[in-house]
Amino acid sequence: ELDRQIVTLSPSNYLSHKIQLMGAVALDKIAKLGIGFDVDRKESFVANINAEIDSSLKICADHGWIPGKKGNTAEYERTVRMLGLSLPRTPSGRISKKAEHLEEFRSHHSFIDAFLNYHEYKKLRDFVIKLSSNRIHTKFNTLLETGRTSSSKPNIQNLPRKPGVRECFVPSKGYCFLKIDYSQLELCTLAQTNIDRTGSSQMAELINNDVDLHSWFGSVIAGKSIKKSDPERQWAKASNFGLPGALGIRSFCEFARETYK
Repeated sequence: ELDRQIVTLSPSNYLSHKIQLMGAVALDKIAKLGIGFDVDRKESFVANINAEIDSSLKICADHGWIPGKKGNTAEYERTVRMLGLSLPRTPSGRISKKAEHLEEFRSHHSFIDAFLNYHEYKKLRDFVIKLSSNRIHTKFNTLLETGRTSSSKPNIQNLPRKPGVRECFVPSKGYCFLKIDYSQLELCTLAQTNIDRTGSSQMAELINNDVDLHSWFGSVIAGKSIKKSDPERQWAKASNFGLPGALGIRSFCEFARETYK
C-alpha cells in the first residue's frame, strides 16, 4: 500500500519503501523524545519582543490607533488619507490593512512602520509563548508528494527568521546540533530535469561554473554586480523555488512575503 501511494504521488521520482520507512521511524523517535528548549532564553526573548511591541504601540497611539479601541478603523483610515497613501479597498469598501499593500510605504512613514511592526511582533510573540516546556514535541508528516517532510504544533521546520527564536532550541547535554545542507540541491535537480527533457539547461551551465544561482538571479533582478547582490539573494529564492513549483501570482506573493522577507 505504501509503495502504491509513493508511485501515485511521485510517479517520475520513485521514493523507495525503505527510505520512507527509515525516515518515518527516525522522525517518530524525534517527536517522542522531543527537542530541547531553553525556557529562560524564551523569557528574555519575549521581554525584548514586548519592548518592541510597546515602542510600536506608542507611535501608533500618537496617530490615534490603539488595539481594541472603538473607532480604530476610522482612525486608521484617517491617518492613511492624511499621509496621502493610495491603498486598495476591501470588498466592504474599507482601506486595506494588509502587509502586502503597506510594505512599500513603511520606510517613508513612521505610523506604517509601527503598525506593521506591531502585528509582526505580536504574531511572533504569540508563536513563542505557546512553547512552554523544556522539551518540544512536534508532529511530523513523513509522506509528502515532494518527498520531504513537514511538521506542525509547532512547525519547527519553518521557524521564524527573526533573531532569537531559533536560539531558544538547544541540544541535550553532551550533544550538539549539526547544520547539514546540500548546495542548491533543488536547483541542481531542476537543471538536470531540464537537460533530460530538452537537452540543455542554462542553470546547469551556471552551476558547473560554480555560480550561486540565488546570487546570480538576485543580480539580474536588481541590475547589480553578482558580488553586490547579498540582499537580493534572499529575495531571489522566492522566484527560484516558488515559480518552478507552479505557484500562481497570489500564492507566489504570499510565499515571498512570508518566507523571504
